[in-house]
Amino acid sequence: MTTNEKIQYYRKKLGLSQEELGQRLLVSRQTVSLWENGQTAPTIDNLIRLKDIFGVTVDELLGCENEAQEEQIVPNERYSLEYTRAELGEIYKCIIKTSFKKPLVSLAVFAAVLAVYIFIDAFEVLIGVVAGIFVIYAVLILKSFLAHRKAWNKSIDRVAESRYEYRVFDDYFTVDINRNNELVRTEKILFCDVKKAYDFGEEKYIILDINNQLYILRKNDISKNSAFYMALYNSAKQPNKKEVKKLTVAANVFFALSLVIVVLFTSSKTEDFIFENLWIYLAVLPVPVVCTVLGLTLKKKGFKYKKNIFAGIFAIMLLCVNGVLTYSLSDIDDLVYEPGEFFSEVTHITLPEAVDEYTVNFEDDTQPESCGYIYSTTRIIFDEYSTDNFENSFNYDTRWLDEFPKELSELLSPLDFDEGHKSADKVMLYNLYTNEFNAFPQDNGLYDFLAVFYHTNEKMLEIFEYEYSITSEQIEENLKESIVLTDLENAFYTRIKKEIQTWNAPDIYAISFFVCANEAYSYRGFDNVAEWAISYNTEADCNDAGAFDEERWNYAFWNQNTTYIIDPENPNKLIDMLFDWYEVQGITNIGEENEDEMYDENMNYIGKGPGGYYELLEIAANVARKLHAEGVIKEQFGKDIPIIVHELEYYDLICEVTKKANPNGQADVFLKAMEMAFEEF
Repeated sequence: MTTNEKIQYYRKKLGLSQEELGQRLLVSRQTVSLWENGQTAPTIDNLIRLKDIFGVTVDELLGCENEAQEEQIVPNERYSLEYTRAELGEIYKCIIKTSFKKPLVSLAVFAAVLAVYIFIDAFEVLIGVVAGIFVIYAVLILKSFLAHRKAWNKSIDRVAESRYEYRVFDDYFTVDINRNNELVRTEKILFCDVKKAYDFGEEKYIILDINNQLYILRKNDISKNSAFYMALYNSAKQPNKKEVKKLTVAANVFFALSLVIVVLFTSSKTEDFIFENLWIYLAVLPVPVVCTVLGLTLKKKGFKYKKNIFAGIFAIMLLCVNGVLTYSLSDIDDLVYEPGEFFSEVTHITLPEAVDEYTVNFEDDTQPESCGYIYSTTRIIFDEYSTDNFENSFNYDTRWLDEFPKELSELLSPLDFDEGHKSADKVMLYNLYTNEFNAFPQDNGLYDFLAVFYHTNEKMLEIFEYEYSITSEQIEENLKESIVLTDLENAFYTRIKKEIQTWNAPDIYAISFFVCANEAYSYRGFDNVAEWAISYNTEADCNDAGAFDEERWNYAFWNQNTTYIIDPENPNKLIDMLFDWYEVQGITNIGEENEDEMYDENMNYIGKGPGGYYELLEIAANVARKLHAEGVIKEQFGKDIPIIVHELEYYDLICEVTKKANPNGQADVFLKAMEMAFEEF
């Protein structure tokens, strides 16, 4: 070759453009073009720079030496290959299947593990970690796939327009890549650098992967004795097939066992059994160790078994951490169990400072003669100067009840052996399995409950932890009673809502729910039956009295433009529904007055009222709450207005029910006025 041809040959061999070579020589592209066309020749200085760039001698550039020795060696094989777009599409599909098979299988394994963790109720933190890994891994696979497809689409045109000329020598082969009958570049590859070789497309192709660069060979175009088969089936590089098969089978088995160990040792359903049998840790520890060793062994032999390494190490760490903690805790004979702290933890209720706490644990032979199984009873005495915040929380924490509704009485039957809790001022029932408060379970089964009772005067909290079994029959009966009550309250709500929506008087500042037992009224053979009327009062009616004046809140000064919801003298469907509900609830003493319920030990009126009256007050409060919650009041009057649930006289019970009827403080001014009036009285 002439000097100009050699400059062009070595430039293309290095994959340089004329402009890139010119930049290295500090000359223009046009100058390089003139050299390669033979119109001019490089100077001595440029020849020296060229020989340094090309890695040859000046004599060789000038043609004073023979061509490179490798050009003189006759190759053992020669092949010239071109590929159609259809062939490249087929090859791409095969590459995608092979490249993404293992990642997709791994993703499926993660999904299966996540499903198992959710099914066995594993620790929430572990479920979150596995879910996070699953999502991240899925995103990485998708990102890799999109990048792979983008790179292939970008190169497919270039590959389809190229001709690849292979020359095979003893220890290496060269590839001349030509495009548009022009040499683009030449590459020299040693066979020892071929780390991966694959059969693709139903064994139509051999693909060599060298540093992520793919070289495609069509089997029909190469000799059956070609050296390329050596790269594919080189027995010197492949381990013994029987040995590999045994190792891979063992690796997969121990990988599966390691996953089983991780699942079992993170399940809340097996933690008690494992805690009581420490030998299990030592028995299963060899499994993840062997899993890790097999993964490392196969990795050295060129196989991708990272899954074994990761699963083994994770299982070993899990066993070590859990084992150490379990062993440490097992040395503690009596784990300290503080019912007060436990109650605060599960309910998120902060208790006052305790001055005394006494717990009685019941064993099998000390169970009281009642249904259910009592675990323990605890009485906590609080410092009387630290209970203010706790007791104030009763005003807004609706989980605290004045007393349990009748539908929960069945759940409290295991506590019949103890009479002290029945005088409590505030009560609460918490289901440890469903995390529900003051609710009857909807499914039959065995449940653990915390029944909590607070005595204001004694500053004492009682906690009963017990087990109780719910039957399907009990659920059905409770559901019937609940449906009756729901239907009743909804009927009252609908009637009262319809009436309120007709009120358009200006400056309405309060609504009256007048609920009062009247000795003159009889119904269904019962005397002293309660009536329920609703009305409102305006600023004009009270002559713009002050916020705490008696004229503003005393019902005797009100307009009393009443609409009867329940009028025993003019019965309607609502009073029939009410008395039907009384019957379902087993309330048979309607209208009867019990001095023990109506007066305290000092004969102060506490107003539980005649039979059926207190229950009607509760229904009225619930209806009022719903009117507020559904936005009926605010929508009709443009602002929140208090609903006062009362009778002719105001007393403590009336204030409690009114507070319950206005959960967001709508009646605070009324309650303050009553407090001032009580103090003055």
